[in-house]
Amino acid sequence: MRLAATGRADDTRIDAELAKDPTDAGLRHAAACRAAIPDAAHKEAAWELLTSDHLGPETLRAIARGFTQSEQADLLVPYSGRYLAEIERSWVARSGHLRVMLGDLLFPYPAASPELLTQIDEFLAAASPDPALVRVLIERRDTVQRALRSRALPD
Repeated sequence: MRLAATGRADDTRIDAELAKDPTDAGLRHAAACRAAIPDAAHKEAAWELLTSDHLGPETLRAIARGFTQSEQADLLVPYSGRYLAEIERSWVARSGHLRVMLGDLLFPYPAASPELLTQIDEFLAAASPDPALVRVLIERRDTVQRALRSRALPD
C-alpha cells in the first residue's frame, strides 16, 4: 500500500499484483492500494465504495486504511463536510457495530482543522442525533483537537 500512497504504484501495477493473488484477501488489498493512490479520482472512488451499503467489515477497514493516508490531508479536506452528511445517513441505514465502525473509518482525521471542529459543533447543535452518534462525533472531535494541539507544538 505504501508504494501506491507515495505514487510509485498505479492501477496497472495493482492489477498485475492482483492477477498473482485473485483471492478475497488479494481483492481487499488491491482496493486498499487503489484508495491510497494520491489523486482526487482515486479518493472519490474509494469514498463511493466506503459509503456504499454492500461491503463487509473487512473490506471497509482495508479501503479506509488506504483512503486515510496521513500525508494526503489536502486530498481529504473535501471529505470533512461530506463525513457528517454520510455518517448521519449511515446511522439510519446501518445497524449496530457497523455504523459505529463507519463513524470511525470514514472520518478523514488527517484533514483535521478548526473548520472541521466548527462543522462538528454545528452538526451537534443543529441536529438531534442518536446519543450513540453523539458519542462517536465527540470522540472524533477530540481526535481533531489532539491533532491541532500536536501540530501547534514547536519543532
